[in-house]
Parts: sequence; C-alpha cells; structure tokens
Amino acid sequence: MATRRPEREQPPPRPRKSPAAAAAAHAPWMPTAWDPADALALRRVAAGTANSIEQQRAIKWIMRCSGVHDEPYRPGGEDGRRETDFALGAANVGRQIAKLCSVDLSKLRREDVEQP
Repeated sequence: MATRRPEREQPPPRPRKSPAAAAAAHAPWMPTAWDPADALALRRVAAGTANSIEQQRAIKWIMRCSGVHDEPYRPGGEDGRRETDFALGAANVGRQIAKLCSVDLSKLRREDVEQP
C-alpha cells in the first residue's frame, strides 16, 4: 500500500514584472553586479599578483559582464537594434576570451600565430 506524502506548502508567488521592466533589468548597458571580492580579484589580475582563485574569479566576472552566454537580441524598432548591437559588441569580447582560453596551443605552428 502506498503511503501518502504530506502536501508541501507552496511558496507565495513572486511578483511579476512587466515585460518593459524585465527588459530594463537586463539592458546590456547596465552595470554588471559585482562585490568587493570581484573588484579585488580584477585589481590583482591587472597587477599580476592574483592567485589562482582570484584569476578564476576575475575571468568568471569578465565573462558574465560580457553577456557571452546571454541572448544578445533585443526586440523593438530602432532602439531594439541599438541595444542588440551593444549586446553583440559586449558578447564579442567574451567570445574572444573564450576562444583564446580553449585554443589547443600544441596544434599551432609558429607561422600560424599572428604577429602584431
């Protein structure tokens, strides 16, 4: 005979934002959330003194800031196109970082590497 599980109390529903308010919260030009540990990690990476945990934290924040894993498309006429362009530019930075972090350096020949 199956035992009956007690019903769990449902949490109260979250307040719903309007589509405009939700979009504004994810606007690509809005500052990325950070905390003092993120700022310290970035400062130490820039100074060349970051330990491995700080380096990982800094890259994680940079990738979140770039929005590389977010959908860059923003709906709406001319304003939406500008927002999409902005988001695509930021995501391009993240894609470039991701590419360099994942390239198999052992397969590159010296002449394949671009010199500035």
